[in-house]
Amino acid sequence: MRAIIITIFFLLFVLAVLTMLISYHLRARKHVFEWAKQKNYKVLKLRNLPFRGPFFFGSSQAQRVFRVELMMEDSTVEKAHIKIGNFWNDMLKFQVEVRWDK
Repeated sequence: MRAIIITIFFLLFVLAVLTMLISYHLRARKHVFEWAKQKNYKVLKLRNLPFRGPFFFGSSQAQRVFRVELMMEDSTVEKAHIKIGNFWNDMLKFQVEVRWDK
């Protein structure tokens, strides 16, 4: 009986962690779309970068980095890397850093 209870608590813990990770990722994606909307850009492609691209040095595990392809107001297509959140307090503050391709 005790083993069943421990197993149930372990499964609930794993489920809670997975739920937090998924919601964290979705919230980061939402910030990218909100930023693009504020700038009047349209997101054509969005891809998560686990190795942080040009933000490899100078970013924390709490931040998310995306590779994006955007349609600008003049219908040109530009590519960039976008970092969401800041080094210390994650995505509690809406902070976006962009590095455009040349």
